[in-house]
Amino acid sequence: MRRAGFGLALLLVAAPVAAETIDVRPDLTFQGSTPFRAAVEAHVGDTIRVDLPAQAGTGYAWTPTLEGEVVQPGRSEKRPAARPGGPEREILSYLAAAPGTARITFVYHRPWETSQGPARQVVVSVAVSEAPLVDPLAPPQQP
Repeated sequence: MRRAGFGLALLLVAAPVAAETIDVRPDLTFQGSTPFRAAVEAHVGDTIRVDLPAQAGTGYAWTPTLEGEVVQPGRSEKRPAARPGGPEREILSYLAAAPGTARITFVYHRPWETSQGPARQVVVSVAVSEAPLVDPLAPPQQP
């Protein structure tokens, strides 16, 4: 009985912080050939959502490439345009699974045009650290 009570007390004192969702929404209005770069700091368990514009009917598509094993691909969804002919949104989610670094590169291109460079490119560098532990009995900190 003693051991179970001690384990429960330890569990209450060392609880990880709740996971967060980190949104990355690059402004690609006047990008040209220079890649848009973003750096994200996350904790294990956090979700990183990258929200990219896309134009339906043009043949262009976002192709992600993941370098590193600390983030894992998650859900992807497409949101329709708010008005006819307007841009859609493609939202790709990644889970921060382990401490370390990773890089996710998104290339917006027509897959069959292999001799052409990408129309747009987004590079997201991710640094993942262990989730900090908090004392659930401590008073909340003031911002």
